[in-house]
Amino acid sequence: MNPTAKTWDPERITVQRRQTLGGASSDGPAETVHCPARERTLSLDECLECHASDGFVDENGSRFVRCRRLALAGQLQPRRHGRLAEAAASQVFEVMSADVTCAREDLSAEELAKLLLERGYQGVPVVDGEGHPTGVVSLADLVASVDANKPGAREVLRDRDGALADRNVGELMTPGAVVVSESASVFEAARLMAHRLIHRLPVVNGENQVVGVITSIDVLRWLASQAKTEP
Repeated sequence: MNPTAKTWDPERITVQRRQTLGGASSDGPAETVHCPARERTLSLDECLECHASDGFVDENGSRFVRCRRLALAGQLQPRRHGRLAEAAASQVFEVMSADVTCAREDLSAEELAKLLLERGYQGVPVVDGEGHPTGVVSLADLVASVDANKPGAREVLRDRDGALADRNVGELMTPGAVVVSESASVFEAARLMAHRLIHRLPVVNGENQVVGVITSIDVLRWLASQAKTEP
C-alpha cells in the first residue's frame, strides 16, 4: 500500500490522511499529524497553530509540516548506532504509509472489489464512524465469497459477474483487527507481523483511530535504507 520508498526527515512531520468509504456516503479526508515533541496525535490545524510550526510543503503527492522544534532536537540528539538499535528506537509513524483508505461495514462488496482492483490493494482496515478499527477486509475475503477454488485472485474478481451483489463489507471482513500504535517501535511492528503471520497492520493513535498502515514491505524498505547509511 506504500509503493514509494521514503526517508523520514526529523525536521518535517508527515501529514496523515484517512479516507473512509461507506455505503451511503464517504467521509472527507481526516488530516492529522503525530507530534514527537508532544508524543500524541494532533489535528493538522492544531499543529499549524503551534509556535514551532514553519508551515507545510507538498512534495510528490505527500504533505509535510516543517517543525523548528524537531530541527533543534535533531541537532542535539546523539546518533543511534546499528540497525538493531535503529529498529528498537525508531517508531512506526516514521515508516508507515500515512495515506490510508478505510472502509465502513456498510460499504458494498462490489465497491470494495472495484477499490482493490483499481488501486492494487491487498486489503483495507474497516472502521466505524469515528475511525476506530473494527476489523480488516482483504482480497482473499472477496475471492472466497466468489469462488475459493479458482486460482488467480484478481482474475476471479474481474470475472465476478454479479457474485458480490447485495453483500457488504461487514459480512465479509475479519473482525477484531490486530493493530499497532504509531509510537510503537518498528521492531514491535515486525514482531507482530511475524508472530501473527500477517503482512500489514493498521496503525492507530492514542484515541484508537486509524492513522496509517504499515506493511512488511515498508519494514524491509526501511531496513534497506538503514543498511545504506550503516558505517
